[in-house]
Amino acid sequence: MKPSQKKLLSLAWLLQAGSFVVNSLAPAAYATDLLYVAVIVIALWLIDVRQIVGVASGATALIAAGMFAVPFQPRIVDTHFLIEGIMAVVAIWLIVFFAVRYRSTMKELDRSRTTLDDAKRNAELDEARLRSILETAPEAIITIDDKGIVESFSSSAEALFGYTPDEVIGHNVKILMPSPHREQHDQYINRYLVTGERRIIGIGRIVEGVRKDGSVFPMELAVGEVVSGDKHVFTGFIRDLTARQRMEQELRQAQKMEAVGQLTGGIAHDFNNLLTVIMGNLEMLEARYGQEGRAGVWIKEAYETAEHGAQLTGSLLAFARRQP
Repeated sequence: MKPSQKKLLSLAWLLQAGSFVVNSLAPAAYATDLLYVAVIVIALWLIDVRQIVGVASGATALIAAGMFAVPFQPRIVDTHFLIEGIMAVVAIWLIVFFAVRYRSTMKELDRSRTTLDDAKRNAELDEARLRSILETAPEAIITIDDKGIVESFSSSAEALFGYTPDEVIGHNVKILMPSPHREQHDQYINRYLVTGERRIIGIGRIVEGVRKDGSVFPMELAVGEVVSGDKHVFTGFIRDLTARQRMEQELRQAQKMEAVGQLTGGIAHDFNNLLTVIMGNLEMLEARYGQEGRAGVWIKEAYETAEHGAQLTGSLLAFARRQP
């Protein structure tokens, strides 16, 4: 108990003792029992309800004792004094009752206010967390209601589609879709809400999106669902597949080139072996028939052609071996 509360409690009991003395010495015609009511009003400033009830109980006991404290005759035989005492007791306990009810109501209001403040802080914290996720998530995140109206649009979605949140929030999400999905999107949602058949929700698939400039791009779409009462909220997680598909195409092209290189190297190697035999035979023919005459001319032409073939196979082998 605080020192100020101790002083107030001591003052209340001291005033009650004074009221008892005045009540005992005053004639029965004076309404001195009302002094106790004033004491109770002062005691209402006490924090602890049990202290207030204790002071009220003490006042009630002193009023009852005062009926027998007159030196000459008991006041209990005086009807006026008896009614005065009963009214004082009733007034005291009515004041205590309403004071206790008031304090109980104020405590309930404080608890309710605290609960509301906590709920508000939690809601603000949840909103801040959601905003942080929307601003920092590498994937584009879009939330829509069961009518297809956009409720949130993350920073990554803004960078991906080229729209600002103000240009998208409050509008139907089909503006981010190319035809024919744009015209059929509302039917997709209605069919799911009626039949419960999942085609994208919880599954994910590769679809196409359209940017603000009209360009269409491939994207991977995964959709989650949150149900609160009769309200459905859908969250879409979007990943741009443009770079991945370009890399896949480059990889396929590289694989094709590697296969062509292997085939070219094999053909060039085998053809080079054939040219080696041909050139060897031409050298023997040239040694036998010489370079003069018609046979010499044919041998020379064939030999030059074989050398051109050897140069070609050399280029093919350099291509197969990834050489200049």
